[in-house]
Amino acid sequence: SGSGSSELLDDYEEGTFTPTFAFSNDTFNGSYSTQEGHYTKIGNVCHVSLQLVANKGTATSGTATFYNVLPFTALAADNGRSSGVVGYYEGFTVDDPLMILIEANQTGFPLRQSSGTQSANVGNSNVSQTFRIYVTVTYKTA
Repeated sequence: SGSGSSELLDDYEEGTFTPTFAFSNDTFNGSYSTQEGHYTKIGNVCHVSLQLVANKGTATSGTATFYNVLPFTALAADNGRSSGVVGYYEGFTVDDPLMILIEANQTGFPLRQSSGTQSANVGNSNVSQTFRIYVTVTYKTA
């Protein structure tokens, strides 16, 4: 009920998606028992929540990565970076908190851990055979 065009909501979308996971873009040969994603996009801002419960299979190396999970490509600019929150996890052997960084112009992201003054990728060796993770991200879209 705004009086000007800048006050009107002209772009709203919500939906679901199926998040995928692998190690450095290798084919995931594990199995999922839960694989759910939800999003709400308002204007150029998208809020995403996802959860995975999986058995990692026989992957032997690489960075733990979520592929094609962002329903819209992140803004292709330096200020297009965003961070996310790992709200809960089981089956990760890391000494530091897990974290998410969305890079510009991407539709996926590696799983990272806080490591002193910088972040480090989470590798296959840091993921137990069975794992669970809940992630929430808000980012600007392209």
